[in-house]
Amino acid sequence: MTHGHFARYVLRTLDADAARAFYDAVLGHHGHVVFPLHEQAIARGARPHWLGHIDVADPRAAAAPLLAAGGFQYGERPDGVVVLRDPGGALIALGGASGPSSTGASTGRDASGADVVWHVLRAQGADAVAALYAKTLGWVVGETVTPIGDASYRSLAAAAGEPSFGVVGETTAGVHPQWLFFFGVPSLDAAVEQVRALGGRVLEPSVTPEGTRYAVCDDPQGAAFGLIER
Repeated sequence: MTHGHFARYVLRTLDADAARAFYDAVLGHHGHVVFPLHEQAIARGARPHWLGHIDVADPRAAAAPLLAAGGFQYGERPDGVVVLRDPGGALIALGGASGPSSTGASTGRDASGADVVWHVLRAQGADAVAALYAKTLGWVVGETVTPIGDASYRSLAAAAGEPSFGVVGETTAGVHPQWLFFFGVPSLDAAVEQVRALGGRVLEPSVTPEGTRYAVCDDPQGAAFGLIER
Protein backbone atom coordinates (compact mmCIF):
# COMPACT_ATOMS: atom_id res chain seq x y z
CA MET A 1 0.00 0.00 0.00
CA THR A 2 1.18 3.51 -0.80
CA HIS A 3 0.01 7.00 0.13
CA GLY A 4 -0.96 8.81 -3.05
CA HIS A 5 -1.43 12.56 -3.38
CA PHE A 6 -2.89 14.42 -6.32
CA ALA A 7 0.13 16.07 -7.92
CA ARG A 8 -0.83 17.05 -11.46
CA TYR A 9 -3.89 18.16 -13.42
CA VAL A 10 -4.07 18.06 -17.21
CA LEU A 11 -6.85 19.38 -19.42
CA ARG A 12 -7.55 17.26 -22.49
CA THR A 13 -9.68 19.19 -24.94
CA LEU A 14 -10.43 20.01 -28.59
CA ASP A 15 -8.91 23.49 -29.00
CA ALA A 16 -5.93 23.80 -26.66
CA ASP A 17 -5.16 27.46 -27.38
CA ALA A 18 -8.77 28.54 -26.76
CA ALA A 19 -8.87 26.52 -23.55
CA ARG A 20 -5.68 28.14 -22.22
CA ALA A 21 -7.08 31.60 -22.93
CA PHE A 22 -10.34 30.74 -21.15
CA TYR A 23 -8.71 29.47 -17.96
CA ASP A 24 -6.16 32.29 -17.95
CA ALA A 25 -9.04 34.77 -17.94
CA VAL A 26 -11.18 32.95 -15.38
CA LEU A 27 -8.45 31.99 -12.91
CA GLY A 28 -6.15 34.95 -13.40
CA HIS A 29 -2.93 33.04 -13.98
CA HIS A 30 -1.20 31.17 -16.78
CA GLY A 31 0.64 27.96 -17.55
CA HIS A 32 -2.06 25.27 -17.45
CA VAL A 33 -1.11 21.95 -19.02
CA VAL A 34 -3.47 21.43 -21.95
CA PHE A 35 -3.32 18.65 -24.53
CA PRO A 36 -5.48 17.95 -27.57
CA LEU A 37 -7.92 15.14 -26.91
CA HIS A 38 -6.67 12.04 -28.74
CA GLU A 39 -8.56 10.98 -31.86
CA GLN A 40 -9.20 7.53 -30.38
CA ALA A 41 -10.76 9.10 -27.30
CA ILE A 42 -12.98 11.29 -29.44
CA ALA A 43 -14.02 8.25 -31.48
CA ARG A 44 -15.19 6.40 -28.38
CA GLY A 45 -17.26 9.41 -27.30
CA ALA A 46 -14.94 11.10 -24.80
CA ARG A 47 -15.66 14.75 -24.10
CA PRO A 48 -13.09 17.33 -23.00
CA HIS A 49 -12.12 16.79 -19.38
CA TRP A 50 -9.62 17.51 -16.62
CA LEU A 51 -7.51 14.47 -15.74
CA GLY A 52 -6.04 14.28 -12.25
CA HIS A 53 -2.77 12.42 -11.68
CA ILE A 54 -2.16 10.67 -8.36
CA ASP A 55 1.49 10.46 -7.37
CA VAL A 56 2.39 6.80 -6.79
CA ALA A 57 5.77 5.07 -6.94
CA ASP A 58 4.49 2.06 -8.90
CA PRO A 59 1.51 2.93 -11.15
CA ARG A 60 0.99 -0.66 -12.31
CA ALA A 61 0.83 -1.98 -8.76
CA ALA A 62 -1.54 0.79 -7.68
CA ALA A 63 -3.77 0.20 -10.69
CA ALA A 64 -4.03 -3.58 -10.19
CA PRO A 65 -6.64 -3.58 -7.35
CA LEU A 66 -8.78 -0.99 -9.14
CA LEU A 67 -8.73 -3.06 -12.32
CA ALA A 68 -9.39 -6.32 -10.47
CA ALA A 69 -12.49 -4.76 -8.90
CA GLY A 70 -13.97 -3.84 -12.28
CA GLY A 71 -11.98 -0.85 -13.50
CA PHE A 72 -10.86 -0.48 -17.12
CA GLN A 73 -7.38 0.53 -18.26
CA TYR A 74 -7.10 2.73 -21.35
CA GLY A 75 -3.37 2.44 -21.66
CA GLU A 76 0.06 2.96 -20.18
CA ARG A 77 2.03 5.96 -21.41
CA PRO A 78 5.77 5.85 -22.16
CA ASP A 79 6.43 7.68 -18.87
CA GLY A 80 4.70 4.85 -16.98
CA VAL A 81 1.45 6.69 -16.27
CA VAL A 82 -1.57 4.38 -16.19
CA VAL A 83 -4.86 5.94 -17.27
CA LEU A 84 -7.94 4.05 -16.19
CA ARG A 85 -11.60 4.27 -15.33
CA ASP A 86 -12.05 3.19 -11.72
CA PRO A 87 -14.73 0.67 -10.66
CA GLY A 88 -17.10 3.55 -9.87
CA GLY A 89 -16.79 4.94 -13.40
CA ALA A 90 -14.45 7.93 -12.87
CA LEU A 91 -11.40 8.59 -15.03
CA ILE A 92 -8.07 8.87 -13.21
CA ALA A 93 -4.33 8.70 -13.92
CA LEU A 94 -1.77 7.02 -11.68
CA GLY A 95 1.81 8.28 -11.81
CA GLY A 96 3.30 11.10 -13.84
CA ALA A 97 4.21 13.31 -10.92
CA SER A 98 7.91 13.22 -11.79
CA GLY A 99 7.32 15.44 -14.81
CA PRO A 100 7.86 19.21 -15.00
CA SER A 101 4.54 20.01 -13.32
CA SER A 102 4.98 17.98 -10.16
CA THR A 103 5.07 19.32 -6.63
CA GLY A 104 4.06 16.18 -4.73
CA ALA A 105 1.37 18.16 -2.93
CA SER A 106 -2.25 17.16 -2.57
CA THR A 107 -3.51 20.70 -3.10
CA GLY A 108 -2.22 24.01 -4.31
CA ARG A 109 -0.81 25.19 -7.60
CA ASP A 110 1.63 22.90 -9.33
CA ALA A 111 4.16 24.12 -11.88
CA SER A 112 1.57 23.58 -14.62
CA GLY A 113 -0.48 26.46 -13.26
CA ALA A 114 -3.22 24.32 -11.73
CA ASP A 115 -4.60 25.82 -8.53
CA VAL A 116 -6.84 22.97 -7.39
CA VAL A 117 -7.90 23.22 -3.75
CA TRP A 118 -10.71 20.67 -3.51
CA HIS A 119 -11.56 17.31 -5.09
CA VAL A 120 -15.00 15.69 -5.41
CA LEU A 121 -15.44 12.09 -6.50
CA ARG A 122 -18.92 11.15 -7.73
CA ALA A 123 -19.11 7.38 -8.14
CA GLN A 124 -21.46 4.47 -8.62
CA GLY A 125 -21.21 2.46 -5.42
CA ALA A 126 -19.39 5.32 -3.71
CA ASP A 127 -18.78 3.54 -0.39
CA ALA A 128 -17.19 0.52 -2.05
CA VAL A 129 -15.08 2.70 -4.35
CA ALA A 130 -13.91 4.86 -1.44
CA ALA A 131 -12.93 1.76 0.51
CA LEU A 132 -10.96 0.50 -2.48
CA TYR A 133 -9.01 3.76 -2.82
CA ALA A 134 -8.36 3.64 0.93
CA LYS A 135 -7.04 0.08 0.78
CA THR A 136 -4.95 0.73 -2.33
CA LEU A 137 -3.54 4.19 -1.58
CA GLY A 138 -3.73 4.43 2.19
CA TRP A 139 -6.38 7.14 2.07
CA VAL A 140 -8.61 7.75 5.08
CA VAL A 141 -12.36 7.90 4.44
CA GLY A 142 -14.39 9.81 6.99
CA GLU A 143 -17.91 9.35 8.24
CA THR A 144 -20.86 10.60 6.19
CA VAL A 145 -21.03 14.39 6.29
CA THR A 146 -23.99 16.73 6.04
CA PRO A 147 -25.73 16.39 2.67
CA ILE A 148 -24.70 19.00 0.09
CA GLY A 149 -27.20 19.59 -2.66
CA ASP A 150 -28.54 16.27 -3.88
CA ALA A 151 -26.01 13.93 -2.28
CA SER A 152 -24.26 13.04 0.97
CA TYR A 153 -20.49 12.92 1.05
CA ARG A 154 -17.67 11.35 3.05
CA SER A 155 -14.37 13.14 3.54
CA LEU A 156 -11.10 11.97 1.99
CA ALA A 157 -7.60 12.45 3.39
CA ALA A 158 -4.35 11.18 1.89
CA ALA A 159 -3.22 9.70 5.22
CA ALA A 160 -4.11 9.62 8.89
CA GLY A 161 -3.56 13.01 10.47
CA GLU A 162 -3.61 14.93 7.19
CA PRO A 163 -6.35 17.46 6.35
CA SER A 164 -9.12 16.45 4.01
CA PHE A 165 -8.42 17.11 0.35
CA GLY A 166 -11.96 16.36 -0.83
CA VAL A 167 -15.07 14.22 -0.55
CA VAL A 168 -16.69 11.19 -2.17
CA GLY A 169 -20.38 10.68 -2.82
CA GLU A 170 -22.84 8.70 -4.88
CA THR A 171 -23.54 9.88 -8.40
CA THR A 172 -27.11 10.97 -9.12
CA ALA A 173 -29.39 11.33 -12.12
CA GLY A 174 -27.86 13.62 -14.71
CA VAL A 175 -24.38 13.48 -13.15
CA HIS A 176 -21.91 10.99 -14.62
CA PRO A 177 -19.18 9.40 -12.45
CA GLN A 178 -16.18 11.70 -12.33
CA TRP A 179 -13.42 13.35 -10.38
CA LEU A 180 -14.40 17.05 -10.27
CA PHE A 181 -11.59 19.48 -9.48
CA PHE A 182 -12.29 22.83 -7.80
CA PHE A 183 -10.03 25.84 -8.45
CA GLY A 184 -9.67 28.42 -5.71
CA VAL A 185 -10.60 32.00 -6.63
CA PRO A 186 -10.59 35.20 -4.57
CA SER A 187 -14.05 36.22 -5.81
CA LEU A 188 -16.59 33.64 -6.90
CA ASP A 189 -18.86 36.28 -8.40
CA ALA A 190 -16.09 37.69 -10.59
CA ALA A 191 -14.96 34.25 -11.76
CA VAL A 192 -18.51 33.13 -12.53
CA GLU A 193 -19.08 36.32 -14.52
CA GLN A 194 -15.99 35.55 -16.60
CA VAL A 195 -17.10 31.97 -17.24
CA ARG A 196 -20.46 33.13 -18.55
CA ALA A 197 -19.02 36.00 -20.56
CA LEU A 198 -16.60 33.64 -22.32
CA GLY A 199 -19.24 31.08 -23.26
CA GLY A 200 -19.04 28.63 -20.37
CA ARG A 201 -21.93 27.34 -18.30
CA VAL A 202 -22.44 27.72 -14.55
CA LEU A 203 -24.87 25.96 -12.25
CA GLU A 204 -26.38 28.21 -9.63
CA PRO A 205 -23.67 28.93 -7.03
CA SER A 206 -24.18 27.18 -3.70
CA VAL A 207 -22.88 27.31 -0.14
CA THR A 208 -21.39 24.43 1.87
CA PRO A 209 -22.60 23.78 5.43
CA GLU A 210 -19.41 25.57 6.59
CA GLY A 211 -20.37 28.69 4.63
CA THR A 212 -17.97 28.35 1.67
CA ARG A 213 -19.38 29.50 -1.67
CA TYR A 214 -18.77 27.36 -4.74
CA ALA A 215 -20.04 26.74 -8.28
CA VAL A 216 -19.89 23.86 -10.74
CA CYS A 217 -19.12 24.87 -14.32
CA ASP A 218 -18.50 23.64 -17.85
CA ASP A 219 -15.95 25.44 -19.98
CA PRO A 220 -16.95 26.42 -23.55
CA GLN A 221 -15.71 23.06 -24.88
CA GLY A 222 -17.63 21.04 -22.30
CA ALA A 223 -15.00 20.16 -19.68
CA ALA A 224 -16.45 20.19 -16.15
CA PHE A 225 -14.67 22.00 -13.34
CA GLY A 226 -15.49 23.75 -10.10
CA LEU A 227 -14.80 27.15 -8.58
CA ILE A 228 -14.57 27.71 -4.85
CA GLU A 229 -14.19 31.03 -3.07
CA ARG A 230 -11.27 31.18 -0.66
